[in-house]
Amino acid sequence: MPGSAEIVIARDERGATWLLRPGRDGENEKLTATDADRIIAEAGFERFNRHFSSWRELDEFRHAVVAERTPEFEIDLDKYAVEQLRELLEVARGWAVEGHGRDAHGLALDLLGARATGESPEFRREVREFIDDLEQPALPLDSPATRGAPTPLLQLARERYEQVRDKIAA
Repeated sequence: MPGSAEIVIARDERGATWLLRPGRDGENEKLTATDADRIIAEAGFERFNRHFSSWRELDEFRHAVVAERTPEFEIDLDKYAVEQLRELLEVARGWAVEGHGRDAHGLALDLLGARATGESPEFRREVREFIDDLEQPALPLDSPATRGAPTPLLQLARERYEQVRDKIAA
């Protein structure tokens, strides 16, 4: 795995070796063991001989490695215009769909406190609705209570769930 953890080479439960690009559906490649060794050596990837009981556990490990190696820094959101803050809100939505609700919630709260958010009632309402969605109790994506639910976040999550489900079924 490179230091950025954007690419992972992993062996599945059947022994097949895969080049994974987390967050980019359809871009995973099956590799031979020789190809995997060559990529690791040539690209300078770090090898972790670890077993993960789920893809989620692998993803959490990947994020932990990056967090450990990446220094934290502060961003002055007051320097951003609403258009730029809206892009960050989309990042937060993506995090929420990927299962990183706590991070998404933190970013949304930061956006709510930004100067430009205070100057735009429409954007402030959008951020507030997103936060409200995140603060709702979690329901299974395929439960009767969530079918037809109007929240955009739930729709994104449902689409992602269906993509993964269909990929597994194929």
